[in-house]
Amino acid sequence: MAGSAGFSPRAWPPLPQARFAWLCAVAAVGAVALGVAAAWRRRRTRGGLVQVGTVSELLIYPVKSCQGVSVTRAEVTRLGLRLGDLSDRFWAVIKEDGRILSAKQEPRLVLVSVTCESGYLHLSAPGMKTVAYAEAGAILLISEASMEHLNAQLEKKIKITNFRPNIVVTGCAPYEEDTWVQILIGQVKLKGRMSCPRCIFTKVDPDSGIMDKKEPLKTLKSYRKCDPSEQHSFKNDPPFGWLYAVDRTGVIQVGDPVYKIIC
Repeated sequence: MAGSAGFSPRAWPPLPQARFAWLCAVAAVGAVALGVAAAWRRRRTRGGLVQVGTVSELLIYPVKSCQGVSVTRAEVTRLGLRLGDLSDRFWAVIKEDGRILSAKQEPRLVLVSVTCESGYLHLSAPGMKTVAYAEAGAILLISEASMEHLNAQLEKKIKITNFRPNIVVTGCAPYEEDTWVQILIGQVKLKGRMSCPRCIFTKVDPDSGIMDKKEPLKTLKSYRKCDPSEQHSFKNDPPFGWLYAVDRTGVIQVGDPVYKIIC
């Protein structure tokens, strides 16, 4: 209508070519971002887990500060990784005064390689022959009677924890455990390996951390002798307690009877 106010259709001017191309690029990036976000949301909904990487290698260090052993699989325990006889940092180099030696004090320890074969831990280093440490047994057993016999000869009594046993047995004669080749506790079957050589570690008071100058090693050496055939292993260390290998695993508890297996 003539003279009436109003709006008439109007053609917008065409966008410059550069601006049009830029808008198209922004739209494409936005679409890709939306697709990635959607995929991310789908992945997060799978049990609330998000993959952040992939394991490429596993290493176990059997001896503290020495070389690691690369493995393709391992059991994760509360004390670290384990594969068969290899457990992470279950061994350490000990100086004569009882202190643990690490690569912080002796950097060349990192050159020591470690392998385990047939129950033996083999250590080797450049320019040296291979030494082997036998993992004689996983379980250390001592009787209360043996401990009482030792304490009867000591001026200052010590605790059985000086010897760090895994299993303490009562109701037997002193050192009777020396004759137990195989024993049964519940469903657990243990096989005796050897008497345990005792070192200066036993002189450390488990409560104070202070090392005695002589005892109980001095007294033990006066009457506890190893079998002559094992002299190369014991040297000057007196035997006390027995090391056992685990033939059959299971659960044991305080109060379980201990049976000697007669072959």
